[in-house]
Amino acid sequence: MKNNNDFLLLKWGTPKSWDLSNSPEAKKAMKSYLKTGGAGMGNPATDEQRELICRIIDGTNGPVKNWFTGEVYKDLEGLERAKAYVMEYGKKEDPPVMPDTKKRFPIIARILERFWQFKNKRS
Repeated sequence: MKNNNDFLLLKWGTPKSWDLSNSPEAKKAMKSYLKTGGAGMGNPATDEQRELICRIIDGTNGPVKNWFTGEVYKDLEGLERAKAYVMEYGKKEDPPVMPDTKKRFPIIARILERFWQFKNKRS
């Protein structure tokens, strides 16, 4: 293990990209997660998938990053926030938008709000 470039990037509460070469526990959990068919924006994660993602987070020997907010979780407190993000994503009524997103990215914020309204009407 010369270079440890391991990381996990989360988007919409699910793994978007990763390098788990030096994280055997996370790699094992990722294989199990991928066998479930994965999840994504239009395909919400099941409770089983959320638990597997939390195991991936726990086993990753490197930073875990939230693609949407840009937050990087490295310490124990941060990793707990990452797991809370995964476990709660899609369960809230409000769209998962950063507080300053409306100011910084108004078009994206409007698209997300409309998507969220549409998604909640279908549920």
